Amino acid sequence: QFDHDFSDLFWVMPPRTWVASGTARVQSQATHAPPVPLAPGGADKRVHHEERHAYVAHVVQAFCDQFRQQLGAIRRGFGTVLPDSVLSLFDWNELEVLVCGEATVDVALLRKHTRYDGYSAHDEVIERFWRVLASLSSAERCQYLRFVWGRSRLPPDSSAWTSTHTISVLSGGDAALPMSHTCFFQLDLPRYTTDERMRWGLRTAIVYSTGAILNA
Repeated sequence: QFDHDFSDLFWVMPPRTWVASGTARVQSQATHAPPVPLAPGGADKRVHHEERHAYVAHVVQAFCDQFRQQLGAIRRGFGTVLPDSVLSLFDWNELEVLVCGEATVDVALLRKHTRYDGYSAHDEVIERFWRVLASLSSAERCQYLRFVWGRSRLPPDSSAWTSTHTISVLSGGDAALPMSHTCFFQLDLPRYTTDERMRWGLRTAIVYSTGAILNA
């Protein structure tokens, strides 16, 4: 993603001479890279309208190339874990799922890997919890996972699970808010008496838990 300094590159310019330096200031806050010449003597050249597409292509390429060395090091390190011959069997979508998990939270899969402390699987409060969690939006379910586990995705399948989601009893009833222990993948859940109160508690927790306010 390019910052606002490059947004004007992608507008269609009117049919006239486009006055622009042949040297693009391709840099980021992280690298503080110096201006990158796009062609020999580019600092002294002006880009004409008919050359604008080539200019944009050069700017984009220069922007991407500044991280080539770092990305190469990451790739070599990754290759010590998964050889290129194996890596080439996957496209980027498949690799993302294997490394990061699914982008959506499968409530049934999460429920399968849940245990209870002070509750049972068929308690009314637990049935209410799963019903309300399933009714939340995909983004809210990801927020819940981040609140309770510190990550926004589930492992892709049962074989990749190394932790068990735990739901424990929390006192306070309808007036209390849930708490989480991200290191233990644990939710402390009050005994909410209605779906509406359960939804209020979960949404309040996942929205206002930034900075571990509701995390223990």
